[in-house]
Amino acid sequence: MPFWCRKLKKGDAKERNSYGSRQRLDMTQAQASSSWDMVYFIAGGHHFSCPEWILGTHPDTLLGNAEKRKRYFSATRGCYVFPDTLPDVFSAVLEYYEGEILMRPGRIGLRVYLEQVDLFQLDPQEVENLLIREGIRFEHFSRGHTHINYQHFKHPYHAQLWDILENPETSVWAKFISALSMGLTVLSVVLFCLETLPELAYLEVEGAGAYAISRNPIFILNTICVIYFSLELILRFVVCPDKKMFAKQLMNWVDLFAVVPYFMTLTLILSDVNIGSQTSKLAAVRVIRLFRILRIFDLSRHYKLKSVGVLVQAIRSNLDIIAVLIFLLLICDILFSGFIYAVEGGPDNTFKSIPDAFWWSVITMTSVGYGDQVPQRALGQLVACVCGVVGLIFIAFVLQSIASEFHGLMKTYSEYNAYLKLYDTDRRFSSKNALTEAEDQGEEITVSVNGNEFIFKVFD
Repeated sequence: MPFWCRKLKKGDAKERNSYGSRQRLDMTQAQASSSWDMVYFIAGGHHFSCPEWILGTHPDTLLGNAEKRKRYFSATRGCYVFPDTLPDVFSAVLEYYEGEILMRPGRIGLRVYLEQVDLFQLDPQEVENLLIREGIRFEHFSRGHTHINYQHFKHPYHAQLWDILENPETSVWAKFISALSMGLTVLSVVLFCLETLPELAYLEVEGAGAYAISRNPIFILNTICVIYFSLELILRFVVCPDKKMFAKQLMNWVDLFAVVPYFMTLTLILSDVNIGSQTSKLAAVRVIRLFRILRIFDLSRHYKLKSVGVLVQAIRSNLDIIAVLIFLLLICDILFSGFIYAVEGGPDNTFKSIPDAFWWSVITMTSVGYGDQVPQRALGQLVACVCGVVGLIFIAFVLQSIASEFHGLMKTYSEYNAYLKLYDTDRRFSSKNALTEAEDQGEEITVSVNGNEFIFKVFD
């Protein structure tokens, strides 16, 4: 902390002549500023000082506006008092005025820090930047796939229909549609898996024509699901006021590609009487049907798997470490393949060449060990042991880093969620009310411990 914006220490006579003597400060509000227009504070029993011109760089905040902060002025102590603010939090706030960046002390939890920082009315953008530095990604808290400005809707019923289709929290109908969509999504994925069973297959049966396929129960259920998903996608596209933004959203394309395979399959079915006997057409149908599995990603719109998003975020944060792991595994793969070939290689042996040993080296380092290639000699088994241990060390190192990142992010999100749930300005603790009530009802006792003043009130 700079010398002009710091916590006062015991015996600092130049800043506060009465501080070293542990006597009560007897100053008026006009005397709160000394040389260089210094402003003095007490936060959590600790004394702080800062030049007024530093605070004036942010006139919209509590400390930067003289009218706003005068509510917290104590005439008996001649300074501004924040009894419920932790000293570390107040010190971070003063550093924000000087350094233009808001940082959270390591030993203060995010929820407690945000609750106390709210009192000082800092720039919301700087608070948002702090959350981003803490690892918060606001897309995990957004509703729906497409972020729309509601002022752009041409008709009110367009906005209502959009909320019903995109935001399950807005109404009872929206919750019903969300539950229906989720149920049909699960049904569609289950049908995709069941229709591959030989006893339930209807496309791969010899002699299966369009009429026989259309009467199959699985095909009928698939048709119902596709009709619903198609209507839902069309309605969302029609009522969306920003078509370009709608087209830029990846999940909207996922919804489209999940229904297109059905119509392509239907076209192939109607083009030929017997699709089961057409090998090339049947292979095309199998490939096209694979895109239907994309429907499972649509669950994220109705049930937000925040932990999955946090896991992806943790993996992205460790991409450089994962790249190093892949590089080291590649080097070790070549190295141990050469070793095992030197020990047990040959045309008539298990490992016929070094490239042939690559597979064995990879499955050994990753602790899979299929057993299709096994060293027979003691020296080869020793190489296999070293190969397995080295692979475990590398993988455990990366997994520990990702797990630590994931645990830290989940803790941050948990604290931020707790802050959002408890955030209520009408119920928040007011330092001014507490201070005024204490001054009116009791006698003041000041205790100094290791240079820190603690103020108590004696009540009847």
